[in-house]
Amino acid sequence: SRYVRLALERAVLEEVCVLATTADIGLLEASMELQSFYCSKDMFKEFLQEDVCFHGLFYQIANRKDIQPASRYLSIHYNRLRTIWMNTCGYDNPQRLLNDHQAIVDAIQERDPEKAQQALCNHLCDYSAEDQQKIRLIHPEYFRA
Repeated sequence: SRYVRLALERAVLEEVCVLATTADIGLLEASMELQSFYCSKDMFKEFLQEDVCFHGLFYQIANRKDIQPASRYLSIHYNRLRTIWMNTCGYDNPQRLLNDHQAIVDAIQERDPEKAQQALCNHLCDYSAEDQQKIRLIHPEYFRA
């Protein structure tokens, strides 16, 4: 599911880097402010909801909202893992997610699709062996023996 989401969002980000207006950048920055607020208050459920909205803005800006439902459907398992990760590892360093998102916004502002795609890849693929081990230790019931 991560593969599909990454493929779709990379393609969408290429278009976002071309099409984003000043108002669109403002929407992304407003989302960043909300995410930062939620993290500062340990409101991680709200952060995850705003994270979905943040990524949804890419589809809106690229005029590709029609494919966003497919991405959401195909990302069900990825989103489960992301929620588990946030509840076990994300508390340790929520700033990591904010930095990832800011790198994407910066690349969009620079109109650099390769940089935006790399930032997205770093963001979606940053699931370390240490994170996996911690999740398996805290939630062994989620994994087959």
